[in-house]
Amino acid sequence: MYNEKDTIYALATIKGKAGVAVIRVSGTKSKEVLKIICKKENLTPRMMTNTLFYDSEEIVDKGLVVFFENPKSFTGEDVLELHIHSSLAVIKRLSKVLGEIEGVRLADRGEFSRRAVMNNKMDLTEAEGLIDLINAETEFQRKIALKQYSGEQRKLFEEWKEDLTKSLAWIEAYLDFPEEEVSEDVTVSIQNLINKLSTAISTMLSTKSNGEAIRTGYKIAIIGKPNAGKSSLLNALTKRNVAIVSDIEGTTRDVIEAYIDLDGYPITFLDTAGIRNSEDIIEAEGVRRALEVAKDADLILYLKPISDFSTDDFEKDFNQSNVLKVLTKSDLPYMVMNDNSDRDDFIKCSVKAPHGVDNLMKAISEKISNDLSDINDTLLTRERHRQALKSCLDNLFGQRTIIYSH
Repeated sequence: MYNEKDTIYALATIKGKAGVAVIRVSGTKSKEVLKIICKKENLTPRMMTNTLFYDSEEIVDKGLVVFFENPKSFTGEDVLELHIHSSLAVIKRLSKVLGEIEGVRLADRGEFSRRAVMNNKMDLTEAEGLIDLINAETEFQRKIALKQYSGEQRKLFEEWKEDLTKSLAWIEAYLDFPEEEVSEDVTVSIQNLINKLSTAISTMLSTKSNGEAIRTGYKIAIIGKPNAGKSSLLNALTKRNVAIVSDIEGTTRDVIEAYIDLDGYPITFLDTAGIRNSEDIIEAEGVRRALEVAKDADLILYLKPISDFSTDDFEKDFNQSNVLKVLTKSDLPYMVMNDNSDRDDFIKCSVKAPHGVDNLMKAISEKISNDLSDINDTLLTRERHRQALKSCLDNLFGQRTIIYSH
């Protein structure tokens, strides 16, 4: 078990060859580290200083050092940053020197942020926003993560907490002094506060899982019978050969994932096994997984070849508001077309025709944009947030029932 009083260090930049790497040190022994590794004392806080880095009397590297005095640092402790050359040999040597200093150890995963939370430099939602910002790959992921890291979610929750505290104080006064007649204005104020909070929380919960979808990726399942063109469409949408394409039915057995950035939205396409009854155990498992993926997806692309006259039994099981119907192989000769070719509820596409999937990509982008239209609002980015608010809402409803009954 690590001692929270230890001074910790870790490489703050990605490992690999580059111009500069940063090793961060945090804790009460930061000044001792400065003396041992840089042979310097009493640096002006928050000012870069040229220095040599030492292992005993041997010079290891030349670079910059900066000292942040507590509590004006990321962790709220004394912090030292060693700006060195990103040579694997330099990093390894200086890490060895740091690890040999008594009371100094390599940081545990996320320990710098944990210390920042423990020292009230940020709260847990801001720490979650920070890791989301670090992991952000698209523009919308960056925007949402930055808003959360900047404290927007915290500020909203603190406002709600203040309203709850005020309401609780009035209720406790009523319970503690029942002989005192509580004015009708106070009772109305309590009711209004609880109604206001209940409405605000219900509205936030009603945004489905938009924040989570942006953080982890908007999941789109590609569903249809065997040889409907699912794998070919996946390759066309991602512009790379992700899935094996074959005329043999049942080629795709397992779920294949592929990621793209679509207009700033993180998209994960899920290619699935063709849906049909099969006595093949492996194929049947693939079909089961396909239906499971469709059930959990944010959007379903339901594929039907333009030459297919049949009705799919599984189509009725889909939530139609969550489905884009796609008519594939629209490049086939006119003689194989049928009534499907004029169906307005299907989007025609062809992976062989120039710009054959443009209309589908546009429809996907519009669908996602509509689903995530509340992108500028404060969003819930984790199931933990959602469960906590559900619990709060249940208690508010219970409290409201009691108040109205009196």
